[in-house]
Amino acid sequence: MVFEDICLICLNLERIYRQCSPKSIEESYREIGNALLQNLINAWDICTNGTCRRDKYIAPIIKIFSHFVNVKTAREYMAANNELLDVLVRAVDIAYMYTTLTAVHAYCIDPLWIISILTLADSASIVCHSGVLKVLTKASQGHAEMKKEVAASILNLTSKQPNHSMLLSYNGILETIRCLLLSTELSAKRRAAGALRNLASNKSIRARLISFKRGRIVDDLVKVGNSDFKSKASRHAAEALRKLAEGISSSELIESSEIMQAIAKMACSQNRFVRHFVTKLVVNQAKKAECSEASCKFIFRCLTQIHDKTSDDNASNLLQISEAFLFQSCMLANREPMVRYDGLLQAISKLAISEHGEIRHNALSTLQKLANNPANQNVICNNKAVLGTAKQMLRKEGNGYDETKKLVFDLIALLALEEENRSLLADCKELVNAMLHYTRSTADSDGKSDGINAIMLLAQRAKI
Repeated sequence: MVFEDICLICLNLERIYRQCSPKSIEESYREIGNALLQNLINAWDICTNGTCRRDKYIAPIIKIFSHFVNVKTAREYMAANNELLDVLVRAVDIAYMYTTLTAVHAYCIDPLWIISILTLADSASIVCHSGVLKVLTKASQGHAEMKKEVAASILNLTSKQPNHSMLLSYNGILETIRCLLLSTELSAKRRAAGALRNLASNKSIRARLISFKRGRIVDDLVKVGNSDFKSKASRHAAEALRKLAEGISSSELIESSEIMQAIAKMACSQNRFVRHFVTKLVVNQAKKAECSEASCKFIFRCLTQIHDKTSDDNASNLLQISEAFLFQSCMLANREPMVRYDGLLQAISKLAISEHGEIRHNALSTLQKLANNPANQNVICNNKAVLGTAKQMLRKEGNGYDETKKLVFDLIALLALEEENRSLLADCKELVNAMLHYTRSTADSDGKSDGINAIMLLAQRAKI
């Protein structure tokens, strides 16, 4: 059969299948499908030998493949056929070699679309084909339609966890996903975020994702997560970050400064869903019986950042933060570093004026434990946030605040026992007045007695 006959047959076949119903194409595949596909592969080899007008004869072959890929049994055969995959890869390559082709859509988009469909049929075979991964990486730098199809293929490949190690063994694939995540093409961005979400489900590669290029993937996920909170891309990004955060072990966290930095970045996210699961991670770490100095500082940093970003009406997160502060203060070695960590006393003081009693109780109990360390008392007495909280709470009215006022008063009374603290407390006249108000209003006789004693101590110091 001469070359012209082969080309004519391909053109006519494409015209026929273009007009066929899906059912007719399926019937055709059952009768002659596998043999026809193999003949088309052979025809492709002839049409790409450099002696023909490629834009005229190659495109129909790709179009015929696109008709058959809609048939389930054909998809399975095509995905497992390395020769056919080679054809699809070369079709995309040709578009880069011959930029003047008139049928650019057929050369680039159609084969990329076919590949994305085949990844649904047999992702294990596709991920093992290095040519496919290479062309996906190359095509990800193309125009919007190409990015969309590349992202679809990668999303499908990542949907099966056994593919992950093979996929990530290909150099450049993570950078490809990261670039797609930042694409202005919304479907490509959404699919890339979904791919990272799938990869983050794999415990064995989480640390690699976090440390990639010193946290670039985390940075970009946070950026996408902070964008349109209602978009699927934002939700996928937040879910990927959640999986990355919650799956990190204590040893990984302590041993990797890059992971610590990545989690700290998530703690500052504007996306409340991201902050919510990072809160869980940090609180879990805070409740470890043993923490290294580095991990404790990391915990203080994250808790303070999360607190500052959390609105007052998010009681669930604030309760977890207050519990973490209280747990950390129970460890003697942590008490001095806690009061000296910038912003931490302010965060605890703000929790102490919460409308929720349990949060207030945790925060004030934390301050009491910190004040039990004599080395901390001068810092606490000089902290305007702590004294401001004390003044505000001692004057608070309502039955629900009785325990709170008692805890605040006990804290000030404890500080007043040390003579060097009294002048600092006495100079805060509003504080003394608030203590007088509490002493007069409390029905607790012991509280009145303790109140009078504490006020006398401060009054004596004030006269000196």
